[in-house]
Amino acid sequence: ADGTTRIWDFLSSKCTLILNGHLSCVWGCDFHFGGRVIATCGADATIRTYDLQGGQEATILRDHNRDVNVIKWIPYTNMLVSGGADHVVGLWDAREGTAMINRGLGHTGAVFGVAPSLNGRYVCSGDCKGAVKVWDIRKMETVTEFNYTSQINSVALDVTGSYVFAACDDGKAQVFSVEDSKSSWTISSFDMPCESIAVNNDCDMVICGATDGNVSACTNQ
Repeated sequence: ADGTTRIWDFLSSKCTLILNGHLSCVWGCDFHFGGRVIATCGADATIRTYDLQGGQEATILRDHNRDVNVIKWIPYTNMLVSGGADHVVGLWDAREGTAMINRGLGHTGAVFGVAPSLNGRYVCSGDCKGAVKVWDIRKMETVTEFNYTSQINSVALDVTGSYVFAACDDGKAQVFSVEDSKSSWTISSFDMPCESIAVNNDCDMVICGATDGNVSACTNQ
């Protein structure tokens, strides 16, 4: 909330680097696959990238007109995908300029979750009204969409883009089938909102966490 992003050494339990730049709350961050760069986003409507070796701010990306709630690197590229309070899913090239190179339009509420597939073909997003969308990343056109009954706080995609995993405000961790837009099921339930979700590359384990302090590990065994 003080506008900083902090890098921690878990072996020593110490903060090793403080990154300054955001003018208000930092809502999200994500490490580039190479490990040297981190992207952050925040309530000042900017995305910022930092070189972690020196802690220097490298770029400032501005094209959202409200809070940028979430930011993710597309695996093995210099491309970023973002979700904003302005209902926009943004696609960026971190090396070129400050404007989006494409944008996904169609959400009617603040976007709180975005996630690219590992193969780089798809991006999924979820918003505060329960809408989940899967986009063709080349055109930023909707491939399929789902409507859930509560806010979507976080999303994840499997390696092929076949399944969307969603952390929902009603406490459920939900799975949607991209092939069959009417097919969905619950893999975990909490007493309070499910806030975060992640899936491993083999798509055989999903980890989700909730505001009641519990973490659930779900497997396909």
